[in-house]
Amino acid sequence: MHAVLSTSAATRCCYYTRPFTGTRPALTRVARSCGQQATRTRAMKTDEREAALRDLKGMNKPAGQFAEPAYVNGAAFLKQMGISNPAEIARILDIAMNPNSMFIDHSLRKGGKNVSARLLDVDKDMMPVFGFFQDQGMSKGDILRVIAGHPPVLCYTVEARLAPFYAYMKEIGIQDVNAVVAGRPSLLGLDVDMNLRKIVDYLVYTETPLEKIVEYISKSI
Repeated sequence: MHAVLSTSAATRCCYYTRPFTGTRPALTRVARSCGQQATRTRAMKTDEREAALRDLKGMNKPAGQFAEPAYVNGAAFLKQMGISNPAEIARILDIAMNPNSMFIDHSLRKGGKNVSARLLDVDKDMMPVFGFFQDQGMSKGDILRVIAGHPPVLCYTVEARLAPFYAYMKEIGIQDVNAVVAGRPSLLGLDVDMNLRKIVDYLVYTETPLEKIVEYISKSI
């Protein structure tokens, strides 16, 4: 009797410790389903990111409609000028043309929004800005650096904004305005009469030496 019990116990022990070698169809189906769902989720997130980028570029339009011509033409122009990164082109154009841009430009006042944002025309708006900087002797690389650093510059007119800025900077003693602008593109966001002149007048009033004023304008504002 004792031997039978021992044999039975040994049999049970072997039964419970024997490794499982059969198939688990239900578990396999569940695992496969989970894997497929995870793949679909990843694909959906990728599609959402790509759709967001297409929206940003103005390319995701209902059937039968075209992307906003100002964005399409602006993108082609910036690419022709040497900016090859599509995401960077989209960022620049969105800040320059969209008053409710999702991008925050920290070089701007007004909470980082471009108050001059509007749909731009390549011939009437963008090319004159490039032409002005070229006429001042700025290199193409520096022009692109200025535009990337301060996209709202594409909204500025030469006569009302850029030419007066350069003239005033030279007036207060800055010799190489191009170097200052390329180093700190955000300076172009200062309107001469509304901002820059008031700052300089205050520094003069406080008897700040001219060389210190120039240094402050060039490096600190």
